[in-house]
Amino acid sequence: MLEELRQQVRIDPAAPATARKLAAGREAVAAELRRMEQGIAAMLKAVATAVPPRNAWLSPEELKQRLQQL
Repeated sequence: MLEELRQQVRIDPAAPATARKLAAGREAVAAELRRMEQGIAAMLKAVATAVPPRNAWLSPEELKQRLQQL
């Protein structure tokens, strides 16, 4: 996809098709970033910190659910 965008911009940067392709590329990148952020957030919730907790805060069921989200 990126190579196709690069070629389109190089060939005809002012074309309406170029603007549409760039907008679609931006949206695809933003969607992928949102998906990655959700995965990172789930990992941060599931991974223990360097400071041990006083109480267990994730049940085994909750941990399995969060692992499935990854």
